[in-house]
Amino acid sequence: MALFADSYPRKRARTADDRGERTARPAVGAAVFFAFCIATLGGSSRFDMLQLVILLPLACLAAGFGLWRAWHADWSALRVPLWLLAAWAILTLLQLVPLPPDLWRSLAGREPMAAVADAIGDESWRPLSMVPWRTEHALWALSIPLAALFLFVAMRKSAVPVAIQVVIAVILASALLGIVQITLGPDSMLYVYAVTNRGAAVGLLANANHAAMLSAIGMIVIAATAALMPRSGPFWHMPVLGSGFFLLLTFQLINGSRAGLGLAVIALFASALIALLARSYAPARKGDRAERQGQQLPGGWKTALPLLGGGVAIAALFLSADRIAGVDELLMKQTFDDMRVEILPVLWDMAGTYLPWGSGMGSFEIVYQIHEPSSLLMPDYINQAHNDLLQIVIEGGLPALAIALLALHWLGWTILRLVRGGPRARILAIAGAGVVVSLIVGSAVDYPLRAPLFQFLAVWMIATFAVVSRSAIGRAGTPDQSFPPAAKGDKARRELEGIE
Repeated sequence: MALFADSYPRKRARTADDRGERTARPAVGAAVFFAFCIATLGGSSRFDMLQLVILLPLACLAAGFGLWRAWHADWSALRVPLWLLAAWAILTLLQLVPLPPDLWRSLAGREPMAAVADAIGDESWRPLSMVPWRTEHALWALSIPLAALFLFVAMRKSAVPVAIQVVIAVILASALLGIVQITLGPDSMLYVYAVTNRGAAVGLLANANHAAMLSAIGMIVIAATAALMPRSGPFWHMPVLGSGFFLLLTFQLINGSRAGLGLAVIALFASALIALLARSYAPARKGDRAERQGQQLPGGWKTALPLLGGGVAIAALFLSADRIAGVDELLMKQTFDDMRVEILPVLWDMAGTYLPWGSGMGSFEIVYQIHEPSSLLMPDYINQAHNDLLQIVIEGGLPALAIALLALHWLGWTILRLVRGGPRARILAIAGAGVVVSLIVGSAVDYPLRAPLFQFLAVWMIATFAVVSRSAIGRAGTPDQSFPPAAKGDKARRELEGIE
């Protein structure tokens, strides 16, 4: 993207930064390749999907390579995400440490297992996790977000533009694939996962809700990118972003996900705020055509306003034609018939039972069967809580809740600091807040962040937000690496300075 492109003069002496960029080139190639593998193999949240046989070893290799390449890179903007991921990994590892029998029996919720152990006279040491082999899988699965973070840092100055382009490309590819899937029907070979929502637009994911949530987040990312892009960028960027926004909106309307439809409203609202702010940083310079014609709208506003108006028009057209699948499902299905609502009392009971230490990461599916009431028995089974906010507490207890709250505190503090900045900083704040709210709302009704593809994209979006926000907030008014200095008088430089 032109906004984040390096705008140094072409002819100059080689510097340490040049050598660093040459060092980063292999990392860029590895990151793009790993992103492709994640997009094609990591769309399902199930622990038993066949694709994990390839994906998890590849993620471990990518994490090792990324850490090697990022060892001497600048981690200053990403220390908090790194420590939070490390804390989550350490917590998962500690849940696998065998405990003395008396200590293990004192843990909350172990009474049924202790009764069986007493009946057979078993005094073995056992880990905190009630389902150790699922916790081991959860530990190995952390190689995916760790690899995403390490590769991002290893790309150095190329990280932000590469991440933005990859995130947008993957989300658009998923939406386009989803539209083709419902066109070809439920028997299409484009449904690549054995357990999936056949007949629905799932795209690169296995779950239609997750696909809709990802598209809603993509709308916010595209709106922010269009608003922050300098007018000196390539002419084709804006038409591509505009077409992509309409594609994602169309995908939302035909997807059939109620949660996705709600998140689409959040995305449109965030895009509208971004469009309004985009106009406020269009200063008219003396002698400019902008001054002669009044305030000329910047590139972001020119695109964002038609996108918003067109989005509302398309939504109204679909609604008037009774073609919005999510609305049909919402009207046909009463809230109290929804299984997510019916199991809420059970989830609250489980959360209280296993406090303060939890039942073990990844253990929910099996532990739920201990608490499942007869009234909820059915041919299908509950594999996740469909409420990640509660499942985090059930599996990880108070330590996992503390890590999650620290992450939200860091994101909230960063957004608050951006709100106090200039117009462009506020655009970043709105985009960041929109993505965070979408993730929280989505996690309250489903489990999108348990899909490897969603984890990867979320890490790259949060890392990009952290690096660009650090530049926007600045230290003593000095831009960071994500906004490299341009040649004196460079137009892109003058526009980038507006972010301070």
